[in-house]
Amino acid sequence: MRSTGRHAHADIELDGLELLRGTQVAVILAVANRDRARLEGHVESYLSSVALRLGSGYRLAGATSTGRCHVEPGQSPVVMGISGFEPTFLVGLQAIRDEHGQGLAALVGRHLTGFALVRFIEDGDWYADCPVVLDFDGVQVVVSHSKFDELSISWNTIDTTAEITGWEEDDVLTPAWSSTDERLEPFVGQKLREVVLLVWDPSSRHDMAGGTIAVEFVFGRGRFCIANGLDENSIEVGEAPPEWVRHPLGGGAQPD
Repeated sequence: MRSTGRHAHADIELDGLELLRGTQVAVILAVANRDRARLEGHVESYLSSVALRLGSGYRLAGATSTGRCHVEPGQSPVVMGISGFEPTFLVGLQAIRDEHGQGLAALVGRHLTGFALVRFIEDGDWYADCPVVLDFDGVQVVVSHSKFDELSISWNTIDTTAEITGWEEDDVLTPAWSSTDERLEPFVGQKLREVVLLVWDPSSRHDMAGGTIAVEFVFGRGRFCIANGLDENSIEVGEAPPEWVRHPLGGGAQPD
């Protein structure tokens, strides 16, 4: 779900987005207020608006289109125009820990040597739907959130020097990999001390975000996590709020 129309997955004309923007804001407020009933109502309204627009000739880019998600014969999958990006989304602490816990724990002791985000050349805005790529002394970790509770972690698959291609011809903004971000830059060169899976208050039955997973990276001078920002990635710096339950994977008191 997008917070601004021009960055949406949907290939919807700007005049059509005006009908959707109010509902999107209402959904965000409902989530912030932990109001399940309001959220469900706003989501239903939002989907109805999209359906009406689709019936009037608007369309969504999908896996079978020639747009941002497609596979060329004999080539690696291309998702969002990113060659080599092959997300496998998992739900829940146990599934994520079983699949990636060992690999994430093995990063402890390595230095964050680089990162890459997708930004638009024209205005520098971060396109948060695209994955966050971290490099720890040559080991690449690719993190991507989807929907309300899905998380994909993959390893050593993306060439961030490659051009992002395959977007719809009528897209007016140009995506490109960037190693600029004021939140992540202070951590480059630091040694990773601990990796933690954060679970959002799984005991709450009335919180639609309950059970959502974030990945926290702890360094000698600070920490950041990559969380779910309503069907996109969110980067948060500093101590996590108490609603996050910590599940350490490895590390602890590591010397710099």
